[in-house]
Amino acid sequence: MKTLPGAKVDSTIQKIYQDLLDGKTLTSLSAIFDYRTVCLTKYISDLRLKYAVNVRDKWIETESGKRCKQYFLLSK
Repeated sequence: MKTLPGAKVDSTIQKIYQDLLDGKTLTSLSAIFDYRTVCLTKYISDLRLKYAVNVRDKWIETESGKRCKQYFLLSK
């Protein structure tokens, strides 16, 4: 497990980071269920600015026709 400097192992930002490292794609909806937070964009912003993690994003359309951002890391 790769940890973020200064982040607790069981913190929400660490869980989000680990899931991204594991190749998962995240959306605001998945964050509500998986991490019990409505602030995914805040955590993504912290990963980008505070920890220099290159989190990528793209707009997707859900089955209901709504658009939302999907976040992911590029595979190495």
